[in-house]
Amino acid sequence: MALGFIWQLRAGISPGLSIHIFGITLITLMLGWRLAVLCGLLALVITVITGREPLIAFAANGLVTVMVPALVSHGIMRWERKRNFRNFFAYIFFCGFFGAGISVAVAGVVMCLMLWSAGVYTFGELIHEYLRYLPLFMLPEGFVNGTFVTGLMVFHPDRLKTLDQSRYR
Repeated sequence: MALGFIWQLRAGISPGLSIHIFGITLITLMLGWRLAVLCGLLALVITVITGREPLIAFAANGLVTVMVPALVSHGIMRWERKRNFRNFFAYIFFCGFFGAGISVAVAGVVMCLMLWSAGVYTFGELIHEYLRYLPLFMLPEGFVNGTFVTGLMVFHPDRLKTLDQSRYR
């Protein structure tokens, strides 16, 4: 529910090229990717009900702002597990900070490819108005998600479903 209201805060560059903090990485690490997708879709329903997003773009927005970031975050978390890091900072940095930044980058590229293939924008316009700013979007996303993951790991590690505490002892 809170995610839907956080998604109300956004900045727009051009129609279809809005920027907002996703938060899906944190939700994925807290609940797992399946429940993160469900929560993200419910948050997207709230943005449609409040009029921030049109209903006709629900599927595209669901793919770009929910599915892609959740799957990328889950993939990075699985990569961190497979590497078998024994330091809890690896979980914080790779899954929290790095995972959120990469998920925003991949989602941004997918969104641009969708808009370009649909003929909404030319590739040059997308580079000029969005892609060149993508690294600037990655930093706050990584910081916000990483900070919350760090706080949860320190104060409430049991709330991070994907955290295997036995690996870090």
